Amino acid sequence: MNIFPWVWRVLLLLFGAGCASAPPLAPLEISGLPIPVAWGDSLVSDGAIEDGWWADFGVVALDSLVVEALQNNHDLAAAEARIRGAAAHARIAGADRLPRVGVGAGASRAQRNFIGLPDFGGPVAGLPGQDAAPGVLSTTSTTLGVSLDLTWELDLWGRVRSAVSGAWADHQAMRADLWAARESVAGQVSKAYFAVVEAALQQELAAATVENRREFSRRIEERYGRGLTPALDVYSARSDLAAAKAVLQEHRIRGGAVRRQLELLLGRYPQGELEAVDGLPAPPLPPPAGLPADLIARRPDLVAAERRLAAARARHDEARKNYYPRLSLTGSTGSSSEALEGLADGDHLVWSFGATLSQPIYQGGAIRAGAEVAEAQWGQAWTAFVQAALVAYSDVEGALEAEAFLRHQEVAIGEIAQAAQGARELAERRYHRGIGGGLRLLDSQRNECDARSRWLDVRRRRLETRVNLYLALGGGFERAALEGESVPLTRKRPPA
Repeated sequence: MNIFPWVWRVLLLLFGAGCASAPPLAPLEISGLPIPVAWGDSLVSDGAIEDGWWADFGVVALDSLVVEALQNNHDLAAAEARIRGAAAHARIAGADRLPRVGVGAGASRAQRNFIGLPDFGGPVAGLPGQDAAPGVLSTTSTTLGVSLDLTWELDLWGRVRSAVSGAWADHQAMRADLWAARESVAGQVSKAYFAVVEAALQQELAAATVENRREFSRRIEERYGRGLTPALDVYSARSDLAAAKAVLQEHRIRGGAVRRQLELLLGRYPQGELEAVDGLPAPPLPPPAGLPADLIARRPDLVAAERRLAAARARHDEARKNYYPRLSLTGSTGSSSEALEGLADGDHLVWSFGATLSQPIYQGGAIRAGAEVAEAQWGQAWTAFVQAALVAYSDVEGALEAEAFLRHQEVAIGEIAQAAQGARELAERRYHRGIGGGLRLLDSQRNECDARSRWLDVRRRRLETRVNLYLALGGGFERAALEGESVPLTRKRPPA
């Protein structure tokens, strides 16, 4: 009875079971962690954030800078290299599911001596190529061979499948990390650009204040020379002029620092020469926040943490399956002959086929220790994911709360600036008419300058908070962007 057709049918059946597709990706439901049904700010609508969210600010220069940073940032290039390495590692792990086939060719020539045979005093018939030395019988032989070899460990218990699942989950985690890094770079560029613009506006305001203080100090000293102003006004004017000069230098220092920071993000040499071309824009409409329960699937850093949890769970399964027996199949076929032309002769065909079943009994505790290590890593990945989720929810709630507070603060400081401008104009008219003192005018000018500076600061902080909200909600990330094999994540908790 020819058993080979039945053997190959069994092999194909097992191979097909090993290549069965895994269930699709699914978000993790965190047991024991209360998730609200809606965010604290009811003004935020449902929906998804589109990729390229920085265009919502309506600043053309910002769009081009973000694109430049995404193309040239070195951290993103390093993340892409790690993804390629993870994909290669996953393919290496998947190779164990397939048979290993190799070909071999060999040639040998050997001489064999026959010790202990009686000396017949001459050549012995039937021993070709014997040595001519007296008293020693020998023979030489030549062997040529080619072979096709096959080895295959059947994945009966899914140990190899678990290893492959863990490797692909790591690959998906790194792809999510790349998305998180991409969104982070876009956010850093956006905030750095707004800081550059604000620093330039603060520097213009400080320079104008210095010129205003210099002109006012000149007028005060003229009036003092004519006996119309006391010396106290002169010293106060000089003090305010020196303070305005110090503030101007401080804004110049800060402007150079934020410009170099932005140039580093762009991959440029940090010369501090980048200039802003637009003013601070008004914050766009609030982005769609979706539901709190959807945050796990829309934030790349949470998806990366979930994928690492899936990898740890798969490796725990792999470690536990090391207790089970392993079935390996080996096969070889080829040809062996003394002459090269004989290798193609079917009469010289040789073959072998075998199966090996091995069951570990005692490994010095290595298998148990490996399972305990995998279980501990699974628990670490679980707690890391839960902590990352809590931080993510805190980011969203904090950004929404700060958005509301800064919106009211910007309105209040704008009202202060308008009132300070009116007070300064009135103080100037009274001073020029000779019915108001110089100290009152200095105070009104100082208050207006401070209010305008504070308004620029709060506008920049509000824009940065809006960027933080985009990032907290996951930016334009979509879970479908993860490529490779789908890896399911069990909802089972790790052992305590």
